[in-house]
Amino acid sequence: MVSEVPEDYNPSSLETKILKNWDDIDIYAKLKELRSSGPKFYFLDGPPYMNGVPHIGHARTRALRDPVLKYKSMNGYNVWHQPGFDMHGLPIEVKIEEILGTKTKSDIEKIGTELFIKSCKERGLSFLKIWIDFYKRFGMIGDFENPYMTLSNSYIESSWYFFKKAWEKNLLYKGKATVAWCPRCETPLSGYEATDEYKDVEDDSIYVKFPLVDRPDEYIIIWTTTPWTIPANVAVAVNPKYEYVRVKAGSEVWIVAKELLEKLMLLFEIEDYEIIETIKGKNLLGLKYRHILEDEVPVHKKFNEPNAHTIVVTDYVTLEDGTGCVHTAPGHGPDDYSAGVEFKLPIFSPVNETGNFTDEAGKYKGMYIKDANDIIIDDIEDKGFLVLRDSVFHRYAHCWRCKSPLLYRASDQWFIRVEAIKNQILKENKKVKWVPDWAGEKRFHNWIEGARDWCISRQRFWGIPLPIWECSCGSIEVVSSLDEIASLGGIIPDDLHKPYIDEVKLKCPKCSKNMKRVSDIADVWFDSGASSW
Repeated sequence: MVSEVPEDYNPSSLETKILKNWDDIDIYAKLKELRSSGPKFYFLDGPPYMNGVPHIGHARTRALRDPVLKYKSMNGYNVWHQPGFDMHGLPIEVKIEEILGTKTKSDIEKIGTELFIKSCKERGLSFLKIWIDFYKRFGMIGDFENPYMTLSNSYIESSWYFFKKAWEKNLLYKGKATVAWCPRCETPLSGYEATDEYKDVEDDSIYVKFPLVDRPDEYIIIWTTTPWTIPANVAVAVNPKYEYVRVKAGSEVWIVAKELLEKLMLLFEIEDYEIIETIKGKNLLGLKYRHILEDEVPVHKKFNEPNAHTIVVTDYVTLEDGTGCVHTAPGHGPDDYSAGVEFKLPIFSPVNETGNFTDEAGKYKGMYIKDANDIIIDDIEDKGFLVLRDSVFHRYAHCWRCKSPLLYRASDQWFIRVEAIKNQILKENKKVKWVPDWAGEKRFHNWIEGARDWCISRQRFWGIPLPIWECSCGSIEVVSSLDEIASLGGIIPDDLHKPYIDEVKLKCPKCSKNMKRVSDIADVWFDSGASSW
């Protein structure tokens, strides 16, 4: 029976009375006791991020979740109602940097890592009561006295179990790879983070000719929108299946993709040209060329790898843009890196953590990569190797937190072998009931198929410390618990975050020397993923 709403109806007042009544009778405890012998229903509350107040999106998702849990409980199930909160990561770090006035990692180290960590912790915890009050006022029922928090020691310790098991199964390894990198945050980003923020920007667009060895006046033509990577070039890639032409242009012979020839000659304003020979891309494999900046970057004269400065063949070369001949710098691109590994090329990356050229860059050392573009282009032009200089408007990846332009650079990192277990993940995904079904059958399936090994290490401060200790003798220990730390002679700190965990030394089982923890923390996306155990 529906009654009329009284004129003095006050929803806020009624809400307060109901919440007080639930609190007085301890409704959650009564519910858990009542359903304690019922079949278990486990629900993982994906943790919201603690760097702001709840918004309408959070209200919407909770409005979808909470009725399901109450429905299950009303049907006799013993429901797991534990809320969770994600409290690590760059978003909090960036906010604390704004408050403290720091701009770089070195600034943080100057004021003290301990102060920075304490400030990050206070920031994360400051939103806890706001969120729990939001849940309660929203009419949700849960174990609000015992939420899981990614910053707690117990959560950090339980997450270490993953790394231990991955190490035992040979799924955790240290390697050098080309990863997306934020020069402002001085840390790598995962593949999905690197595609999370794009901006339309104008960049230089240049066509360059590389002179072939033992073929006077013959060149292979490349195109790039990142002139700063030319100093790191070690190969030119062509597609083995495409047709290429040796074309007479003036007194020179150029090699480009046949399908793009007419378009390129129009762009270069060259009317008088002649095709001398048509060649399959696979037949260009192994041709040597001379690096056009070998005087400015002398390290190019010292590479011992036999395939350095050669033409290689790869399937990722397309005919959508450019010349069909791709400038390849394994130290500054994921596809380039794959080609570098396949053809045993130098993984040359003369760029440091802040995006400045290192000593290996020769003439350009100390310059910020974007600032060096004009100088590099001028040098190429002065040496007679610039075919065309233009500009292009395109979408370029930026850091999703600090909004700085990203770059790719090779660095030593810790990885999880995703590709080794990809087929197993795809099989398990088919067992999951997805709603709607296309989310799992298509979107998630396709994402898994394209996944590469996961760069799980980050060179930052506020996060789960990697439980990895290294010894000067080469031994590595990956621990899974505080008990394991103690068994190896380590003194357990009150707080497992940096800088306290960095002070913990373990006794090497092989040589008895002190082992030092690697300074990295885990990718913050690992934090929420670890909540399932």
